[in-house]
Amino acid sequence: MLTRLSVRPSLNAEVGNAHRPKWAALLLTSLVLLSGCSDDFVGQEMHLGPDDKPRPLTLEVDPPEAAPGETVTATLTWFDNNPSGTDVRWRLAQEYDAGLYGVDPVERRFLDLDAEADVLPPVADSRGYVRQVVSFVVPDSALYWSPSLEGMEEDEEIAELIAELFPEQGEPPAGRDEVAQLLSSLQREDIEAMDPEEQAYIRGIADLFACQVRLRVRLENSHATVDVTKGLTVRYSSNLGSENVNTNPTVTQWEIAAIPRENAEWKDLDEFADDIVTIPIAYSPENSGEAPMETVVDVQSGWTYYLRASGSTEFYASPFTGTSGFEERIDYRWLWQAEGSVDSEYAFLVSDDGEKVDMEELDDVVRLDPPPETASSVRLYLVLRDDRPEWERYQWTPGIRMAAATLTFQ
Repeated sequence: MLTRLSVRPSLNAEVGNAHRPKWAALLLTSLVLLSGCSDDFVGQEMHLGPDDKPRPLTLEVDPPEAAPGETVTATLTWFDNNPSGTDVRWRLAQEYDAGLYGVDPVERRFLDLDAEADVLPPVADSRGYVRQVVSFVVPDSALYWSPSLEGMEEDEEIAELIAELFPEQGEPPAGRDEVAQLLSSLQREDIEAMDPEEQAYIRGIADLFACQVRLRVRLENSHATVDVTKGLTVRYSSNLGSENVNTNPTVTQWEIAAIPRENAEWKDLDEFADDIVTIPIAYSPENSGEAPMETVVDVQSGWTYYLRASGSTEFYASPFTGTSGFEERIDYRWLWQAEGSVDSEYAFLVSDDGEKVDMEELDDVVRLDPPPETASSVRLYLVLRDDRPEWERYQWTPGIRMAAATLTFQ
């Protein structure tokens, strides 16, 4: 049975004396000790396993946005050389402020999810990959505590919608008390019974009347303490049928492109596109917890190999003009671990010209260097993250998804 985390103070309740900026464009930052992950991506080390600290891969929140009262499932996956020696603690900050320009974030009013939510025990496989799942109900208090909603009526887009929805209000204009009461009282069937213009006003204010809560998971062992964080957008859009509701991306293509020429660079694709031999990668269903599926690759001398992936995208409308048809951008990150012995200088993922490369330089097409004979296979993780830059001003948080595969080279 899920626990309903419900604390309902007045919308005008005092939320602390720290500086709280008005409705503004706020950038997210990761607050970590050593290596962690945030709304952006995991830590920047692609090669897993060389050290004894826990290495988070992803913290997936499904769905990535929810209304008060909706159930959310969070899944943390990490690599750990000694899973039984790592203590894991889950908390949720109801009052979250990213800080101006993403600097000096503030988290307050924590809920202890270990005590308040459904927390399944961590499950580790034989290679040290650990997965833990936590389900909780989005607290009613989220929109009441959030400092991001202070001064919301000063935002031009919101002010226009409030004037249309509360024409009799006069001065002062309706504030978040009135908006919250209106949105919480409506269901999708109520909206669908309205005329199109009123539907647009209601869904428009539901999209903009948003805040974030923040998950914080602490992984601690005798070698290191790692904090993993992920934001969750809280708004009523999903209840009211908005076209702007975000979901986590999925993998739509994952394959190896084998090119029968030495040191082929992807920028010269037109020269060898017809010669590419495609090897589909078998991967476990995303977020399923199943062991990675195996793909066997017959390595040919003098050939060049690339990984190629794509993720699903959704379309959304601009928060400023209402214009539809904007398509999400998908960003890609890759992590790997060799099974067997490899030299410390070996890099499985390289630049197009075969040199070492940093993780942030990789995208949907990445050259791979087949491992030496001392390594029989490579465990590979693909992490997708969607992006809607126009919505960052309105507490939007990205969707994240991870898929896993095992590549055996012979």
